[in-house]
Amino acid sequence: MTSSQPVAQSFVPRAQGVGFLLLGIQNALSKQILMRVPEPQSVMADPSQVADYQFACETWMSLYYALTWEALYCAGVAPHGTALDLACGSGWFSRGLAHYLGQQVVGVDLAEPMLTVARKAARDVSCEHQLQFLAGDATKLAHIPGLPQTFDLTCMTLAAHHLDSMANLSATVQAMHARTAPDGIVCIMDLVRPRTQALTERFLALTTPDYARAGKTSLVDDTRHSMYAAWSPEEFAAALPKTPGRRFWQIVSPGVPLVQLLVGVPETRTKLFVRTGMPWTDALHPVPRAFRRQWRMLRWATLGRQRLLC
Repeated sequence: MTSSQPVAQSFVPRAQGVGFLLLGIQNALSKQILMRVPEPQSVMADPSQVADYQFACETWMSLYYALTWEALYCAGVAPHGTALDLACGSGWFSRGLAHYLGQQVVGVDLAEPMLTVARKAARDVSCEHQLQFLAGDATKLAHIPGLPQTFDLTCMTLAAHHLDSMANLSATVQAMHARTAPDGIVCIMDLVRPRTQALTERFLALTTPDYARAGKTSLVDDTRHSMYAAWSPEEFAAALPKTPGRRFWQIVSPGVPLVQLLVGVPETRTKLFVRTGMPWTDALHPVPRAFRRQWRMLRWATLGRQRLLC
């Protein structure tokens, strides 16, 4: 999807499926005793963080993004719609919404260095006509000049763990619902906090050495903070506000990598997914080939686990 894809294609992860499988089983059999530790910072604006974040998007985070694009495709997101991508960072997920789902996207982020990268990347892949990036706080949409009032799709990916409280998470979901057309879709995707500290440290031991080996040292600390700050599935569901006119499904991966989605669709619908398949060909696959094994395991275990919340 970007000119830097060959770099990711040449990167070979050390963490393989067996370690993830065993860790996932142990996590499923454990009780949630690890308490949440909020992120020490809510905005990634340091230039080194921005560069390392790009690398993460091309490697481990590509699994989460691909899963979400596929879920939205199966949920019936129609081409030529409008999408709002909150806390868009460097615009990786925004570009996928444009490229794979045919959306006209407005991305919002507080970090100007992230937006600078997002705008340049949009020009580099010749899709700037589908993308607009605005500086603003995802929790204060009313204060963002030029932001349209209504979208067909509103998203926030890998950012909910940066919110400081369940009340703030609930208010953000409510604001997303209010900005979404009655027949539109709301989607929040984020990490899942493992159930114990020991399991969290084992997950980090599986994944962060890949970052350290590639010289992306800031990602090691950032990943640790993110895993401890992530919401449990129960907390995620409890933060969901009452949203008349929309019903929400929760999807949680039973194993590792740990990821969860909240997807809201019109209340007239009786099921979440209305079609099957993926919005890309193998030649345009968003996950680097070195990570396809982990991606296949993740999607096989996750997309069928839908739970209606309200």
